[in-house]
Amino acid sequence: MADHASAPVPIASAAVSAPRVSVGSGIVLALDYGLVRTGLAVGNLITHTGRPLKTLQALNRTVLLEQLAPLIKEWQPQTLVLGLPTHPDGAEHEMTRATRNLAGKLRRFGVPVVLVDERYSSVEGRHDDAQAAAVILERYFAQLLNPAVPAPPATPADTASPSHPDAT
Repeated sequence: MADHASAPVPIASAAVSAPRVSVGSGIVLALDYGLVRTGLAVGNLITHTGRPLKTLQALNRTVLLEQLAPLIKEWQPQTLVLGLPTHPDGAEHEMTRATRNLAGKLRRFGVPVVLVDERYSSVEGRHDDAQAAAVILERYFAQLLNPAVPAPPATPADTASPSHPDAT
């Protein structure tokens, strides 16, 4: 497996936008974060396809981060995509703040974290957490494919991520 460098992508603040990223490993992990259950999906930047992976059960963020560590080591994603919950009008609420806090904690893995609007992803995912993560991943890919979406500037990093053989 070859190592490819990737550039970290800043977390979007108000408006969520897709960063322009190099293909690197091509693997992306998406999370639909919840206080008890967190859905995961895995995708591929080359094919812009993804699929539900699993749902993690964790009663606190520390346990969730412990559960994510081996998955991030196994998949070696180039990017982590985290669904950002807001009210239907875009206003932030308590889970928005909790998700932003988790995004900061995910940086410990040395992988860029991107926040993507997750409004109605659970409905589209038929209330299955892993499927909702796949919906969030689809939205991320759609933003990458739409050149009209402005991207925040990326900063260089020395993160290397070989590809995972099971990525779709």
